[in-house]
Amino acid sequence: MDKKIKWGIIGPGNIAKTFAEALRRSGDSELWAVGSSSRERAESFAAEYDAARAYGDYGSFLEDKELQAVYIATVNSTHMDLIRKCAAAKKAVLCEKPCVLTEADAAELEKLSGQVLIMEGMWTAFLPATRTVKKWIADGKIGNLSHISLSFAFKGDQASRRLFSRELGGGGMYDVGVYCIEYAMELTGSAPEECKSMARLSESGVDEFGTLLMRFPGDIIADCRYGISFFAGSDAHIHGDRGRIYVPAFWSGGSCELYDENSVLADRYVSGGENGFIYEIRHFNRLLSEGRTESDIMPLAKTRSCARVFDKIRAYDFPPCT
Repeated sequence: MDKKIKWGIIGPGNIAKTFAEALRRSGDSELWAVGSSSRERAESFAAEYDAARAYGDYGSFLEDKELQAVYIATVNSTHMDLIRKCAAAKKAVLCEKPCVLTEADAAELEKLSGQVLIMEGMWTAFLPATRTVKKWIADGKIGNLSHISLSFAFKGDQASRRLFSRELGGGGMYDVGVYCIEYAMELTGSAPEECKSMARLSESGVDEFGTLLMRFPGDIIADCRYGISFFAGSDAHIHGDRGRIYVPAFWSGGSCELYDENSVLADRYVSGGENGFIYEIRHFNRLLSEGRTESDIMPLAKTRSCARVFDKIRAYDFPPCT
């Protein structure tokens, strides 16, 4: 790519720092602008990561004619409105997961994508370890895929409004359960046909932890444990009728191990420790440079399928046993 893509960041928080560092290292990007509801925060972030411009309101930020792509890293409940604003300003959008909280909003995204490139920021789908796992499955290294077991739970700060506020889109399902849902869809290449769940609610009304069962085409079953109130690791165990795959910390994908049907280690992949956002950014930049409005790896249909699961298992609406 001859000319670097000029990126902007909305929401200069902790995850945006990791993203900004990846922009530096990607080789085909530059951080051009930072937007925040606080001009002081925007200016501080811009100074730290060498952005050319800082804005204390989103309107001025989106009016910047040099700006090509926007990374949204604000709280979950604000994502949809900001995507609408970016699309109206003809700015390509990469929105941190979960991109939307309901299937209705996901359907709107699909309509907006005809105007501008929109993609959910699920970096796990782009990691080399994930691509390695998918190749092992496709090559029949574990035989027929039968079962996926996923866990992603950590002990969050009870004072965190982002995590424990229902109004801000907090809760275990939206924060980390989304990784389990979309990883299972990535490995199976399809949306679940059936799902069942159970969760415990916090005093603030969000799901502090839960379990989810999904059945995929081919009778593949995935079981997921997710939460924000205790630590339960973040590993993936993938089983076939002739072997298995183990992925420690599957969501950040630093390594993966292939075992044969006798549980003998047959192959292993270990990453070089790169910033995981780099792969996602390079993919997005390529789409943008080619004039495309949707990703083939992270299509909006996948985002919509995940949101459909959200709607089905929403922790606040569990029916009583009968």
